[in-house]
Amino acid sequence: MDEMIATITQFLPMFAVMLVWAAWNQFVPTGAQAKTIVSITVSGESHVTAGSSHQLTATATLSDGTTADVTGSVVWASSNLTIASVSSSGAVAAIAAGAAQITATIGSIVGTFDTTVVAQTPGWELIDISWD
Repeated sequence: MDEMIATITQFLPMFAVMLVWAAWNQFVPTGAQAKTIVSITVSGESHVTAGSSHQLTATATLSDGTTADVTGSVVWASSNLTIASVSSSGAVAAIAAGAAQITATIGSIVGTFDTTVVAQTPGWELIDISWD
């Protein structure tokens, strides 16, 4: 009986390590790696009229080849605030005729988008007249 207790006691630490290892591998699969952002693509309307606004979208390409919408996670900026401004949500306000580059940044990864603002031209306004 003493031999059996000695044998069990001898293997108990190894058994405990095996249990911890098995439990860990249940939650962290072998070879699991964190996905990282490889690039950011910004899309939207590139030619807009002064006085209008439009929404840009930022899409991240991840290290595993998948993509994710990061529009609300990037830091937005405009190269020329007198031409176009951009909000923290990616909404661009076209202010005056000219060109501006909009950037979307996460860490050191930057996506760019060139926008051209054209002046409003006077023209005809279409009015819908219907007779009931």
